[in-house]
Amino acid sequence: MSAFDDDFAAVDVMFAEAFGVTVSFVRGATVLTVVAEVDSHSYDVGAEEVARIVGQPRAFRIPVASLVIGGVPIEPRNGDVIIQTIGSTLEQFEVMALGDRPAAERLDPDWNDWLIQTKYVGAAA
Repeated sequence: MSAFDDDFAAVDVMFAEAFGVTVSFVRGATVLTVVAEVDSHSYDVGAEEVARIVGQPRAFRIPVASLVIGGVPIEPRNGDVIIQTIGSTLEQFEVMALGDRPAAERLDPDWNDWLIQTKYVGAAA
C-alpha cells in the first residue's frame, strides 16, 4: 500500500470510531448488517528480556435490537465474527472474551447496547 492508502485507512478508522460504521455480524451461515460504534485499541505485554505480545483487540458497540435472528434476539458469543471494511479491505474480527472482560456485555442503564470484545484475525476471504 502507498502512504496515501495508509493515511486513508487511518482516517476511515477515525470516522468509524466517531460516527459508527456499517459492519457484518456473522454467526454460522447467518449474516446481519448492522451499524456499530468502533473502539480500537491495542495492548503490548512483555519486556525486553522476554517475547513481546502485541494484540489488536477492537470493541464494537451494537444496539441490542439489531442482533435478531428469526425474530429472536441473540447474545454475541465466542466464535461469532464481525467484518468491517477498512480502506478497501474487508477485515475480520472474532468475538471473544479478552482478559477479565466477557465477550459481550450489556451497556447503559436501559441495556440498549452490546459492547462486544473482539480480536483481529485477518482479512476476510
